[in-house]
Amino acid sequence: MEKKLVINNLREIRGSFFTPKIWADKSKEYLAKVFGGNWQDEYYVWDCAAGTGNLLAGLSNEYNVWASDVEQGNVETMQSLIDIDENLNLLSGHVFQFDFLNDSFDKVPKELKKIIDDPEKRKKLIVYINPPYAEAGSATTHAGTGQNKTNVATVYKTCFRYQTAIGKATNELFAQFMARVYAEIPNCKLAQFSKVKFINAPNFITFRMFFKAEFKDGFIVRADTFDNVDGKFPISFTVWDLNGKPFTHCVELDVIEEGGTKKFWDSALPSLNKWYSRFYDKKEKEIGVMNTRASDFQNQNYIHISSNNNFNHTNNITKNNIVESCIYLAVRHVYKLTWLNDRDQFLFPNDGYKTDVEFQNDCLIFTLLHGQNRISSQHGVNHWIPFT
Repeated sequence: MEKKLVINNLREIRGSFFTPKIWADKSKEYLAKVFGGNWQDEYYVWDCAAGTGNLLAGLSNEYNVWASDVEQGNVETMQSLIDIDENLNLLSGHVFQFDFLNDSFDKVPKELKKIIDDPEKRKKLIVYINPPYAEAGSATTHAGTGQNKTNVATVYKTCFRYQTAIGKATNELFAQFMARVYAEIPNCKLAQFSKVKFINAPNFITFRMFFKAEFKDGFIVRADTFDNVDGKFPISFTVWDLNGKPFTHCVELDVIEEGGTKKFWDSALPSLNKWYSRFYDKKEKEIGVMNTRASDFQNQNYIHISSNNNFNHTNNITKNNIVESCIYLAVRHVYKLTWLNDRDQFLFPNDGYKTDVEFQNDCLIFTLLHGQNRISSQHGVNHWIPFT
């Protein structure tokens, strides 16, 4: 039985969500694939964001497993479950209160501290976590319907310690966990559930330069299969060897529920928005306004053409850039938004479109008739009516 120690809205603010048993079990299958069938006897495991122990249920070698959580109440719950839950194989002395984003490693049990301090033993340590997903801003903030989650991600020592090294990624709690594990437990292994934005989001470009690790294996599932998560986006389980190898430009993950695989690409490549910005025109007569947003699928609904310019992520459409504007809107809307591509980035195109007149005409017709072309005669002359 999964025990909820903290009410849902408080858990959402902290970004902490229970790991469903089906995915916890699946993650252990992947750990066995990467580290071998005897991995529980050959490796040490530390869940430093353990909650009430859901992720660790089913492990068999209690002598090699440690569990910690920032909440003393969660620690007490785990300790009380040890004697009554046959699936939670932990030693009481291996369960302890620890604030991973603030506390010194001097506070961890001596046996675990010896592993952290020993370069050879560290190579056999797997930090196995489902860390909090909270961030400084939320979707309602960006939509203008909410407020920033004050002090969610910006009050921790890790935020200040790694802000220069990982940049805007410090807004994400899970990224702070990753940064500390990488920097302060070098050459260990990291197995974690998280959003995929650390792989492909523009705000994580600096992070990916810092986080030099070798990808070993992983999978993705729908976020709404997790407790208290409503979003239609992927949550990944990925396994990394923190051995100093440069971050890969492409991570391919198994899609558990639908089969097949999904590739996530590093967004260090120039974006579609950067391409479109080359055609901004402030001199010629305006015939419409293109409303743009970040070059990813989750901002798809913001992309539209209107009559009025609010000068917030907008560009004037003129006779000089109408072809490029139609290409931009068509490309942003021709693909259906799904939970799988929610975090995908639209990238800078090659030059083939310049001579492909059929493609240009297709984009023009698509744009003229698409619902996100919101030009209306009630706001003035409608230059977009394609017929008399």
